[in-house]
Amino acid sequence: MDGCTKGPYSYPGAIGLLLKDCEKTPVIKFDQIDCTLQPLDLKDMKKLSTDQQYLYCICLTITDGSCSSSVTDNSPGKLSHARWLTTANRLLRLYIGTPSPSQNLIILVKYVMLVYAPMWFEIKNKIELPVWCPTFLENDFS
Repeated sequence: MDGCTKGPYSYPGAIGLLLKDCEKTPVIKFDQIDCTLQPLDLKDMKKLSTDQQYLYCICLTITDGSCSSSVTDNSPGKLSHARWLTTANRLLRLYIGTPSPSQNLIILVKYVMLVYAPMWFEIKNKIELPVWCPTFLENDFS
């Protein structure tokens, strides 16, 4: 993300070092960033994992400019190179707790808000993996 990796659970760069404890910083006034997410009802929200729900809520928070307890009271998930979702959550959480975010942090946050999160939820809503995945695996990987 911003430097070479030093293990599976950390990043060494200026932004990466701040991700580890991002949820401990208080939320401050932050600039809103527009994000077009698929609307989810309560039934759809319950189908999401805790980390997925967090991404949805923090994206809405940054879009609205006001922080709810669903963001401050919950964890963005453990940092892991294998889980870009939790890295995205942590980047967004770092953004809403950073008084003067760097240009690099803003670029990463805008990517998550404008590309990653909307596409993630678009795919989640449109693709029914359980329907085709077992057949795909049997035919192509057996």
